[in-house]
Amino acid sequence: MDIIFKSHTPKVEGKTFTSINLAMTLANTGKKVVFVGADLRNPQLQRYDNSSKSFSGVSDYLVNNDHQLDDLVHDSKFHNNLKLFLSGSIPPNPSELLRQAKFEHMLKDLQTKFDYVIVDTAPSMLVTDTFLISKHAELILYVTRAGYTEKRLLEFAVDSNNEGKLHDVSFVINDVKNANFGYGNKYGYAYGQSKPSLWERFKKSF
Repeated sequence: MDIIFKSHTPKVEGKTFTSINLAMTLANTGKKVVFVGADLRNPQLQRYDNSSKSFSGVSDYLVNNDHQLDDLVHDSKFHNNLKLFLSGSIPPNPSELLRQAKFEHMLKDLQTKFDYVIVDTAPSMLVTDTFLISKHAELILYVTRAGYTEKRLLEFAVDSNNEGKLHDVSFVINDVKNANFGYGNKYGYAYGQSKPSLWERFKKSF
């Protein structure tokens, strides 16, 4: 299974933070997980493992036929079942690399070796890279941040889904405060007229 993560803007919604935590959660269940850094323009995965900053990765594999995939997938410090495939050197032509058939073959190869392939991508509103990757995914998680992401920006994901640029989109709300849970609060329980949940309203949008 491929899981693609995307957000509107870089370093704000918590896309990489959310995805690395999901990867650790899946690894804790005994599943074999690989986390792929596919934001070739502004890599963020290295922030969570400083020792891996000098590792070759996705971009190096795509431009150099001498690289073997198994040699570029490294152990992580987070969990024995979680492997990291870093983004590698920052290339001058990320979109061209992601259009290569070799990228699709790379994902299929990883699928044969792992139970979950989690791909951390570039923000979708800034560049086309994520749209090139998302066609290979079985599930797309669109990360938003409570108190930051404007509601009108969610229309971008809905429109992209309706236009066929994205598919199987689910939404993640990151950084929800404890004060928003509990009886009567916005993400908790409330007495009175039953209202559809946020997830139900999103599903009706597609």
